[in-house]
Amino acid sequence: MRTNVVALFTISIVLRVLFLVFGTRIDGSDGVQYTDIDYHVFSDAARYITEGKSPFERTTYRYTPFLALMLVPNIKQGYWFGKALFATTDILCGAALQISTHSVIATSIWLLNPFVFIVSTRGNADSLVVLCSLLALTSACSYRDNHGRASFYGSAIALGVAVHLKMYPVIYAPLLYLSVGPHRPTLHHLLRRPLPNRDQVAYTLLSGGTCLALHAAALVWCGRPYWEESVAYHFIRSDHRHNLSPWFLPLYHAYSTGPSLLSTLAFLPQAALLVGITLRYRSLPSVGAFLLTLAFVAFNKVSTAQYFVWWIAFVPYVYLHLKNFAATLLAFGLWALVFVRWLQVATRLEFHSEPVLAEVWAHSLALFVCYGLIAAAVIWSVRTRAEAGVGNGVP
Repeated sequence: MRTNVVALFTISIVLRVLFLVFGTRIDGSDGVQYTDIDYHVFSDAARYITEGKSPFERTTYRYTPFLALMLVPNIKQGYWFGKALFATTDILCGAALQISTHSVIATSIWLLNPFVFIVSTRGNADSLVVLCSLLALTSACSYRDNHGRASFYGSAIALGVAVHLKMYPVIYAPLLYLSVGPHRPTLHHLLRRPLPNRDQVAYTLLSGGTCLALHAAALVWCGRPYWEESVAYHFIRSDHRHNLSPWFLPLYHAYSTGPSLLSTLAFLPQAALLVGITLRYRSLPSVGAFLLTLAFVAFNKVSTAQYFVWWIAFVPYVYLHLKNFAATLLAFGLWALVFVRWLQVATRLEFHSEPVLAEVWAHSLALFVCYGLIAAAVIWSVRTRAEAGVGNGVP
């Protein structure tokens, strides 16, 4: 077992180093860029910090200023630093998965996944958010089974940091809130006694307080631009350009008329599913977190390939709970084929200006259907923790 773990992590590290080097070579080629465009934005913002200015001097920088601060070595040490940091965080996600699942196969679903290591080595920062989300989940489940106070505090703080870095992990808050309760309540119990216990109050205050403290520190540092660009912007964002969302073409046609009712209505299916999934899988939080993330990404007004890592991070836990992985694997395979086809059509639109916008949207709809098939396969095949034979501390 130990030998297999060492081999897995060695291969994973080598893969990421190779892709970091490969990316540097590709960036030097004419007209081809491996590096994520956002990485240049991060680095420009870091440069402003070294000059004593606000990172929000860089237009389109819409992230926490602490991310730009972490990337100051990009300016002082080398442009590679941030990519190495994100790839290292990606490996740490694998370590968190291995520690909590004790399964080399489950962990390899993350570490050997090309979506994962390509995203991090291109300079995307989402591995930071994913790591915090994984720590929040695994620590909450560790507290549920072993009642260690360090796990309780760690989960709450990790959730607060995750929501500060990116808003979407707030979808896990109700699920984790229920997980740290005194027992696994029935729906009837929740309706009869909805008031929180002491642990749930403390968890809410600590996670919320951590997030608010980081927001306050960023606001003191950068002032109003931080609030407008990093927080408020994400509530009104509506990307009318082509993307993987089933909403993009309707929003594209509504864009010229300004903010529309459609943009608001797009949120309603997400909200309904988030409530339903949380209540249904409150006793199986790892599967609940996967389905929550999958539903959020599938129904979101904007969806890009980097969002995939948000739900892929929970697939190792889902794998441990499935009684029939074949159907789920088939659904994942179909999803991958549709995504590749989407890329082919989107390339014709973006790089060759072919009039295939409707075809891109059709493939976005097909991808949306595939998300539904994945969710259905998981729901049909999932087992309880006792049936799956997972031990204490495993989400």
